Amino acid sequence: MIKKINNNDREFATSNCLAVYEFFQDGAPIFCHEKLYRTASGSYFLKVETGPDSFYYPTNLGLWDHVEAVFSLSETEAKAWAERKLPVMDYCEIFGTPEEG
Repeated sequence: MIKKINNNDREFATSNCLAVYEFFQDGAPIFCHEKLYRTASGSYFLKVETGPDSFYYPTNLGLWDHVEAVFSLSETEAKAWAERKLPVMDYCEIFGTPEEG
């Protein structure tokens, strides 16, 4: 389960940004900017900035509002995010070649 956590600047300063996913639609408030991080202790988290047409967007905000949030991820969730959002080569560079199964 993805759990929202407090934005901790120290955590970002000591973490390694592994990957960035961005989606923008010209002339519309539709955008998503996601960064996957790994801490020195091996924990993963996702920092998200997004507009209205996003999985992360709360329904009680207006059309032009945007949201910034940080979510704690397990390694399995981080890999699943990378599988959906990144090119295969980027995934392999971060997590290694996946086992066939």
